[in-house]
Amino acid sequence: MADLDDILQEVMEWGQYHAAVYRTLVERGALEPTDVSTWSDVPQGRVYDILDDLYREGAVKTQSVNPTIYVAQHPEKIIDRKEAEFVEKATEAKQRLFQTYEVNFNEDLGRNPAWVVAGRSGVVDQVREQLEFADQRIDALEPEPWYGDDDVDLLQSVSENGCDVRIVGRAGAEDALEPFVDSPVSVRHSTDVTTSFYLIDDDRVILNIGRGDTGVMFRDATIATVLTTEFENTYNAAHEVTTPDA
Repeated sequence: MADLDDILQEVMEWGQYHAAVYRTLVERGALEPTDVSTWSDVPQGRVYDILDDLYREGAVKTQSVNPTIYVAQHPEKIIDRKEAEFVEKATEAKQRLFQTYEVNFNEDLGRNPAWVVAGRSGVVDQVREQLEFADQRIDALEPEPWYGDDDVDLLQSVSENGCDVRIVGRAGAEDALEPFVDSPVSVRHSTDVTTSFYLIDDDRVILNIGRGDTGVMFRDATIATVLTTEFENTYNAAHEVTTPDA
């Protein structure tokens, strides 16, 4: 059960002994402290303090005294409580940091010519972040569309709010673009889509390098204009994505 103990330590922010004691009570049911020590391999000199900690935290309950019998609280209750605490803290942190991050990030783009993002997931995360900041236009050449349900909802939302969103995918990958059909987002496919880049508003560019596992983000109106010409040529020659029964 070492793997389960490791998970409990991470999720509940417990030490090794706390995880072992709680897991033992879940597996064995109601136990006296001496039996908890035997089954969990927690030294008897420590097991009382560990049980007291878990009791104060609400992770275990007592059934009787002299001897005290301990029983585990339902796992769903304690894990849901920990999850709720985490979500509350995370939400507060995001709210307090988001405004400052957005302002400073935009300032950094003005001072630094480019940001390099490593890994496919890093590139995708950077694109997702910039999609939220888009105001006027999003033009995307994407050979392998990766958009999930949340991405589809976001792109449709910004499009409905007046942002011009156009995506050209690789011919053969139309299925990934079909969720945008009959929405304000314009989606097309072409055999000429061999590179990947995103144009956000007038001057923001995210360019995939090599096989797409490295990205460069920068703000440069001149380069954005050059890539806009490439995008327009590809977009105009591309075919509209339709649903199979259309």
